[in-house]
Amino acid sequence: MAQAATSKSASLTAAVIGATGAVGKEIVHHLVKRDAWSKVIVLNRREVSYESSKVEQHIVSMDDETNLEETCKTLLSNTDALFVTMGVGAPSKGDEETLKRVDVTMPSACARGAKTAGVQHVSLLSAFGANINAKPAGFFSSKIMPKTAAGGPLYNKCKGTVEQNMTSLHFPKSV
Repeated sequence: MAQAATSKSASLTAAVIGATGAVGKEIVHHLVKRDAWSKVIVLNRREVSYESSKVEQHIVSMDDETNLEETCKTLLSNTDALFVTMGVGAPSKGDEETLKRVDVTMPSACARGAKTAGVQHVSLLSAFGANINAKPAGFFSSKIMPKTAAGGPLYNKCKGTVEQNMTSLHFPKSV
């Protein structure tokens, strides 16, 4: 009986969007080491070399929201869990439009496609202080730090918005 449970658990499939960043790389690394995961789908903007045969890499455009949603809907059928770790990395180096696109629009599009594909679990890398009601304008964000700085009001608003977008999809399990 224990053998049947082990073989069933070894059929899980995970997907990671943002797998080229520091956290995404670690998640892929840990997933491929676990017997429970038989396949790890990575959605990258550029090709990356992976040492595990469990990794199925797809190069996808992160420029078109509708295209990414459709791509995720197609590629993530029969996927159990989605790990969303994409973000601009060093937010203060980008502009407001890039921050919103990379940290909100594209992760949300991927999650919508995943939900339509039947993915049951989503895990989102967010940030301490994420708050959809953060006020991105004002003295603090304009005088003390760059508008897009991590921990700043605009960054926290973006992270709060993407959290709300994920929550509104009503995945059976989310973290």
